[in-house]
Amino acid sequence: MTKDWEPQKEEIRKLYVLEQKPLAEVIRLIEGKSGFIASERAYREQLKKWRYLKNRTQDFPKPKKRRHTSTQSGQRPMPSLPNPEGFSMLQGEASLPGSLSTFSTFDTTHNNLHFATPHLSSAGVLEPQPHGLDQDTQIPGLSELDQNTQDEQGRTQLHRAALDKDIEQVRLLLNAGAAVDIRDHTGNTPLHNGVTAERIEIVLLILRFGPDVDARNHQGSAPLHLAISQPGVINALVDNGADVSIQDEKGDTPLHLILSTDFSRDLNIYSTAVMLLKAGADPNKKNNAEVTPFLKLLDRSYDQGLVRSAICSFLEEGGSTEQTSPDGRTPFQIFLSRLDDYGFNIDSFGSRLENTILRHFLGKGASVVTPISDGELLIVHYCKRFYRYYHLERRDKSLPKELFKRITTDEAKKVGNSLLSILVEEYAWQSMEGVGKLVRILLRHGVNPNHENLKGETPLILLFEKFGSVSGAADILASLLKHGADPWQRDYSGTCALFLTAEKKFYEFCRTMLEEDFRRQRSALTSEIEARHHTRNQLWDEWQEAARAEDWSVAKQLALLPSEDLSEEGKKNLERLRVSRFG
Repeated sequence: MTKDWEPQKEEIRKLYVLEQKPLAEVIRLIEGKSGFIASERAYREQLKKWRYLKNRTQDFPKPKKRRHTSTQSGQRPMPSLPNPEGFSMLQGEASLPGSLSTFSTFDTTHNNLHFATPHLSSAGVLEPQPHGLDQDTQIPGLSELDQNTQDEQGRTQLHRAALDKDIEQVRLLLNAGAAVDIRDHTGNTPLHNGVTAERIEIVLLILRFGPDVDARNHQGSAPLHLAISQPGVINALVDNGADVSIQDEKGDTPLHLILSTDFSRDLNIYSTAVMLLKAGADPNKKNNAEVTPFLKLLDRSYDQGLVRSAICSFLEEGGSTEQTSPDGRTPFQIFLSRLDDYGFNIDSFGSRLENTILRHFLGKGASVVTPISDGELLIVHYCKRFYRYYHLERRDKSLPKELFKRITTDEAKKVGNSLLSILVEEYAWQSMEGVGKLVRILLRHGVNPNHENLKGETPLILLFEKFGSVSGAADILASLLKHGADPWQRDYSGTCALFLTAEKKFYEFCRTMLEEDFRRQRSALTSEIEARHHTRNQLWDEWQEAARAEDWSVAKQLALLPSEDLSEEGKKNLERLRVSRFG
C-alpha cells in the first residue's frame, strides 16, 4: 500500500532541512508526533523525490570557509563540489542545450535545462562524468558575462534568484560558476539576499560555494546581522566560520540586535541569543553608544522567565558584573531595578532564577548596600520587607544569611544600626532560626548595641517591647549582652529593658540581664574600671552597693531592695524573680 507522505512533508522539511536534524531523529520525531511509520530507506527515497536529501559528509565533505575579494569581472574557478544539497538529478533528463548565450533569470524559453545524473561505482564513489558537477569547468553555453552582469541596482542573476526565493535557479547559477561575492549598489552580496529571503535552502546552497560570510553592506551589516530571527540560518553561518561578534556601522553585534527585538512577538529570541553566546559571541562588546549586549539584556522587562534564564546563561558565559551603562549604573543596579520580589518569593521558577542571579552577583563582589529602584539600600529593603511577607513558607530563608555574611565593616557602619533595630524588633526576625548569628555579625563589625532610635529606645528595649517571648529572643539577648548592651539604659519615656521584662513577667530574661549586669559590676570593680553606664546609679543605687559588697549575703539584701521606678505589678514580678533567684 502506497503511503501518503504529503501530510508529513512540511514537518519533515522543518526538522530535516531547516533544523538540520539527523534522519534517524527525524524518523523518531515524526513517528512520535503523528504515528507515521516508514523505513529509513523509504524516507531517503521520498527525500530524493522532494529534493531534500543531503549528501553524506564522507562522500562530499563541506569545503572550509573561503573568502573571496568582491569582483565584477574575471574568471572565477568552478567549485568542484558535486550536486550541492544532495538534490536528485534523475536518469533520463537531458543535458544542457548547445547555446544559452542570452540566458536570463526571467527567461522562460529554456525549461528543458537539466543536469546529467552522476554515476556511482559499486563502492558508492562518484565517478567522473563529462560536463558533470564534479568538473572544474563552466557548463557550456552560459557565459561568464551573462552570469555576473549587473542590472541598474547592481544585482546579478544570483542576487535576483536569491531574492525571488528561486532555489532551482540559484542552484543552476552556482553550478554554472556564478560569482558569489559580487556586491550590488547597497553592498549586499547574494548571501545577504539569501538571508533576507528567509529561505535556508538558498543560504545553504550559496554557503557550499565559499562566499565571504562576513561581507558587510553599506550599513555595515553582515549576513549574520540580517539572520537574527532565523536560528537555522544563524547555525549555518556560524558553522561556516561567521564572526559571531561582528559589528555594523553602529557598533552593534548580532547579539545587540537580537536583544533589541520585540520579544513579545517571538519567544525564540532569547534562545537564539543564548545559541550565539554558546558559539562564542562576546556579551561585553560595546557598541557606539557604549552599551553591551549583557547590559541590554539586563535592562529588559523580566515578565517572562526566558529573560531570567538568558541572564543566567550570560553570567555563566562571562557577562561582566562590572561594566557600567552610559548612565553610570552597574549591572547589579540595573538588575535590582527590574526585580519585584528581591529574593523573597521562591514559589515560582522565575523567582528562583532571580535568586540564583542575585547570588551570582553577590559572589562576584556586588555590594549588599547597592541602591534599588527607589534609592533604598538592598539589605535594608530586604530586612524591612522580609518580615512583612506573609507567605513565610515561600521565603528563601538562606538568603538573609548570605546577605549578612557579605556585609563589610564600612557597610555595617553605614546601615548596621538600622538593621539591628529591625532584627530585634520584628516578630518574623525574632522567630527565625539563626537570627542571633545575624545580630552577632553586625556587632562584630562594630555596630553599637546601645544605639538609640528617635524615641531613645535601645535594641534591648525594642526586643521586649512588642514580643520578646518568641524562640529567637533568647539568642538575640545573649548576643546583645555579650557585646555590652545595657539593660538599665532608659528611653525617653523613662523605661528600660529590665523594667519591661519585669512588667511583662519575662522572668528568665530579667534574671539573665540581672546576672550579666551583676557580673559586669564585679568585674569592673576588680579591674578598677569605671561602670559602663551612669544610669544604673540613678535608677538603683543599691545595685551599685551590692556590687561593691565583700560578703554575698550583704550584697543579696542590697540587690533585692525594691525600686520606686517600677509599677506595683512590676515590683511583685521582680519580687518573685528575686525569691526564685536568690532564695
